[in-house]
Formats: sequence, C-alpha cells, structure tokens
Amino acid sequence: MQDILEEYNESKSRMNLVLFDDALEHLTRVHRILRIDRGHALLVGVGGSGKQSLTKLAAFAAGCEVVILKNYKGCGGGQVILCDKFFFFISFALL
Repeated sequence: MQDILEEYNESKSRMNLVLFDDALEHLTRVHRILRIDRGHALLVGVGGSGKQSLTKLAAFAAGCEVVILKNYKGCGGGQVILCDKFFFFISFALL
C-alpha cells in the first residue's frame, strides 16, 4: 500500500498519511467495495478521521475517478465522494 500512496502522491495532490493497521483495514474494505459492481458504503465517523483521504486513495488504487459533489445554497454542509462507475447508477436511479 505504501507504493500506491507514493504513486498517488506523484500523480495527484500530495497526501501525508500514516498507514497504520486500522487504516489499512479500512482502506482495503473501501477498495473492495469500489471493485464490486454496484458496491456501496456509507462511511460514518468524526471529521478529520481520514474517511475522505482513505476513500481517495482506495479509488485511485481501484482505477476509479473521484467526483466530489458539494452542497450549495443551504442544502447542508457535507461532501459526497463517488466513484465514476456509480455516477451512471445514480443518474439512472434519478430518472
């Protein structure tokens, strides 16, 4: 995983992550979910716990493009990270 992090840092914006055992377990879970057709997950935790960084790294390792949707005009404050293969699924579900 350290090699993938180094490759990510060379090609994208730099992330300084410490990949301790729990972080590696979460990273592999997210990666596995992204590789499954129609896989989905809801990541819950306190702010600053690394959910977004680990998801970006897992998406990079899975060969997915990360799309960040931001809420505007009083719709709330969070961000949602989607793998590009889910974009079609969500678009189809909204039709």
